[in-house]
Amino acid sequence: MAIELGVPVKGYPAPLPIPRWYQERIWLEEAIIPAIAPLVAELVQGGEVHHVLPVSDGILIAIEEDEKLYKYVFQPPAGDWKLVRQIL
Repeated sequence: MAIELGVPVKGYPAPLPIPRWYQERIWLEEAIIPAIAPLVAELVQGGEVHHVLPVSDGILIAIEEDEKLYKYVFQPPAGDWKLVRQIL
């Protein structure tokens, strides 16, 4: 059957493990989302966090709402979160 389908007879190579940097990015997102949920709700009603990335002047938080992406950069708080800039 493999020959008929034109695929390798011994199967495809085993999947590669997730790169460490990507796993750490996912951990960052999972850890930070509960803390920023009130900010997200304030900035974009009905929005969901699309991704979180470290950037040179803080943390970029992208919020998706109705297929539109809003991007904001925040500085991590000593007390409250401080909005640095919105990316248009």
